[in-house]
Amino acid sequence: VERLAGRVEAEGLVCYVLSNFASLISDKGGCIAVLRTLQHVTVTQRAEAFELLRADPDVATHQFANFVLQYFVEGGIAENGLGTEGRPVTPCAADVCSKLIHNELTNSNILIKWSSSKCGSQVVDRIIRHASPADVRILLAKIFADRSLVEGLGCHEFGHFNVKMAFEAVVEGQLKNAQDQPELLRKYYNIAEPLVRNGRYSRWVLRRAKDALELLDAFNQIISAHGGQQRMM
Repeated sequence: VERLAGRVEAEGLVCYVLSNFASLISDKGGCIAVLRTLQHVTVTQRAEAFELLRADPDVATHQFANFVLQYFVEGGIAENGLGTEGRPVTPCAADVCSKLIHNELTNSNILIKWSSSKCGSQVVDRIIRHASPADVRILLAKIFADRSLVEGLGCHEFGHFNVKMAFEAVVEGQLKNAQDQPELLRKYYNIAEPLVRNGRYSRWVLRRAKDALELLDAFNQIISAHGGQQRMM
């Protein structure tokens, strides 16, 4: 497809890839071929490929297919060594993440399935990293509204990475400059800390949030000591 770009033969190869999409993304070499091909297809064909991905209930947890989903989640700019770096595509990362957050990840069972898998947790990590601030807020509210979900993921060998990334989104990610950032951070920390503090991964899950809260408290103490009126929650 790369060498035949702009020629009629390339369209035949693209049609072959889309017609055999499910089998190709599940193959070690096939998923690489799909990724390289997706850089040279039309917007309509790329959208079709994304919907074919979503039709596979195991795409995020499959050892090869998850790379194709990550390609879409990262908007085609993943540093995957496959020659697709630096060429953003449509649909863009934020649009892909939004669709996944408002559909697949509204289902707690799917969220648990993805986050409890080595491959799936990497997909969720990247969704949190590349989603818009509004969609990140929605996903985090979904996670922290369910205490059993927070405990289950926060104490899981793969799921804890997603809780850690959720805190990073608040501390230094999309919600860093949100007006209610301090309140969100404290709220989510107070939910998670008693649930995961005795878990094997608590240090990694809570450290960033704990450090940030300690800085906020120190700042508030300084303001109070100088008779200031403005405090950070």
